[in-house]
Amino acid sequence: MANGCWGVEIALWDIIGKACGQPLYKLWGGYTDRVPAYASFIEVRTPEERADDVQRVRADGYRAVKLRLHDWDMKRDLAQVEAVRRAVGDTMTILVDANQAQQPGTPQTEPGPVWTEQRAIQTARELERLGVYWLEEPLDRYNFDGLSRLCAAVDILIAGGENNRGLHEFRWLIDRDCYDVIQPEAMVSESMSQIRKIAAYAEMHHKLIAPHHGGGGVGLFAHLHLCAAIPNATYLEVFHDPPGMTSDLFQWYVREPLRVDPEGYVRVPTAPGLGIELDEAAIARYRDA
Repeated sequence: MANGCWGVEIALWDIIGKACGQPLYKLWGGYTDRVPAYASFIEVRTPEERADDVQRVRADGYRAVKLRLHDWDMKRDLAQVEAVRRAVGDTMTILVDANQAQQPGTPQTEPGPVWTEQRAIQTARELERLGVYWLEEPLDRYNFDGLSRLCAAVDILIAGGENNRGLHEFRWLIDRDCYDVIQPEAMVSESMSQIRKIAAYAEMHHKLIAPHHGGGGVGLFAHLHLCAAIPNATYLEVFHDPPGMTSDLFQWYVREPLRVDPEGYVRVPTAPGLGIELDEAAIARYRDA
């Protein structure tokens, strides 16, 4: 569940931007006015289905996609990535999420293995062979020693941090070289004020930033402004797994949802503050349901 106080802080930043007459990304540094986005797949599907799915999101404009690995057999995990690579060749960037950061100990929505360090290293090396850009959450989020060893053992980028909390935890992750790509979440990890500090500290240590999805609405807009304001941002995560789950579904209360352009970028709103307009009619229908 989203942390309510962080949502209030985002709203206050929106007020500040409107009072200044500037979009937040300009108040925070104004590094760029567009950010590359990736379609973040949510379900675990067969290799054949995912090969078709990635073609679908490419037609929507995306030039990067993230696949979820959650099989007991590493070969079946890799088969999904191999099928997608065959389908798109070098025309799309492939990211992979192992969803291991909450394991063990956190109840899961579906059964799956808890990766050992050896499983993570073997998978990372195979994904590197397939040209995958990053491997996300390959181990328990507090397995600092294991993550450090993994990062040192492989060349593929290792990403994570969406479930970590507090500046101190992110300092540990950065100082100990647990991740190459830091993924704070405005609605879970910290406030936007703190995440900007995390991004600056990561830049000092030559780490990249790729915020977690932000819940799909207000958090997504906040993360977009953050990415546009800093030099070490990589991608904006957008939940988009059609036909069942689209980015519009996750932005249901936004009058003009964020969408990618034909080159795979999301343009930053130029209106003051977050640049978001709420769909009051949709919100009213939700309240009355």
